[in-house]
Amino acid sequence: MFDSSPKQLAQDRLVGERKGLSLRLELGDTRDLSRFPDGSFDLIVLPGSVVFIDTVRPLWHGTYRTLSDGGVLLAGFANPIQYIFDLKAWNAGEPVIRHRIPYADPTSLPAEELQELILSPHQDMCFGHSLEDLIQGQLGAGFATTGFYEGDEGGGSPLDPFIDGTSATRAVKGAGQG
Repeated sequence: MFDSSPKQLAQDRLVGERKGLSLRLELGDTRDLSRFPDGSFDLIVLPGSVVFIDTVRPLWHGTYRTLSDGGVLLAGFANPIQYIFDLKAWNAGEPVIRHRIPYADPTSLPAEELQELILSPHQDMCFGHSLEDLIQGQLGAGFATTGFYEGDEGGGSPLDPFIDGTSATRAVKGAGQG
């Protein structure tokens, strides 16, 4: 497990111990995978964590480099449409369009709202990436997309009746690509 959050790694450790799994846990930034040699992994799973990083293209290039030939990247992400809405109105069940995509808490929110977010113990900075950065970014890194999924696992958003809130790709590193 590789994560930038010590709290998440601690949670991963607890779950691993409870399930009797032997896990290797490392603290680090997913945008910089330079500590891992080329071809280190056969499978990389990103279960939606891209929402917590400001730029995804370095991640796609890093995962491509660290996957073995034929290795698979499973990447989940939020539908960017969700980030156009005002969060407070959203949480009240009333979608109000307010932001452009790509979205970034540090640059899209007024200073007062950003300060509230920073002080909140249960909220991390979020980034709503464009579909071009999410999909074309993988293709541009050399991946071949071999699967796409849309769903909403109990998202509970005001958009649920109209559109799935999450997506995932299955992408493969091919020999000689990239």
